[in-house]
Amino acid sequence: MSDIGFEGISHEPIVKKIATKVVNRVFPKDIEYISKDGLQKATEHVHNRGGLIVAFTHFTGREGIDVATWLREQPEFKDKEIVSPVSWHTYMKGKAGYDKAGELLRVKFIPIVTPETMALNQGVLDKLGAFPNEGLREYLQTAGEVLKKGGIVMVAPQGEGNTGSLGDPTPALSALIKTTGEDAEINTGILFVGLEIPGATPETMKREGALANLAKMHMLKRIKFRIGNFFTRDEAIESSKNESLIKTPEKKIRPLDLWGFKQLASLVSPQNVASEYLQNK
Repeated sequence: MSDIGFEGISHEPIVKKIATKVVNRVFPKDIEYISKDGLQKATEHVHNRGGLIVAFTHFTGREGIDVATWLREQPEFKDKEIVSPVSWHTYMKGKAGYDKAGELLRVKFIPIVTPETMALNQGVLDKLGAFPNEGLREYLQTAGEVLKKGGIVMVAPQGEGNTGSLGDPTPALSALIKTTGEDAEINTGILFVGLEIPGATPETMKREGALANLAKMHMLKRIKFRIGNFFTRDEAIESSKNESLIKTPEKKIRPLDLWGFKQLASLVSPQNVASEYLQNK
């Protein structure tokens, strides 16, 4: 169907604005600029055709929608290609909603089988047809292509959502940086964003999250949307050199991932940082 009306005027911009307003009514947010120039630097970076990674906290089921909507409201980002991961089980439970949101916000949501997905009972896993890390390769490959074209890649680098707390670091950030390789011509930057619902704690989030799938989205609740620092890829790698590689029998935490998690931890309330590696933000 054409976007051109009877008078020959495109209706597409109007539809986009209406879609953004509707989403903002359902998922209201209060913007706080923790960094004085984080958004400005990210905007200049994208204007100069740099690819942008937006790393954000993931406490409930709604942050991906919040971030995508905010990106589309920014003049420099509104027409950029955007890709975002979503947990497999969350996507499958609300597939129609995510597909519609992806269409309205022009975001490609890629479902990934996460550890949280695999923690579901076997009957649910069989019904979903899920196996470990499914979708991860597609996400990383697509992310690398989007970054190389100067697009935007969203990532919530924590293994569990809807807990109300920032858990342990995961290798998500370093994996994304690797997708663009060591090619000096590929200009990648990272913007950190912290989101949390005021007054929500890990305990209250668990109670609310247990009510229903819709409760995970925390609709109509105002969320704090804190915009943090921006770093180029080289700045991030250089800054992370002050961190140590952590190895345990269960996991390996790279310096870049530990550094990135500390950036996110600085954007949320201390009581919502539940990681032995992040006690000293």
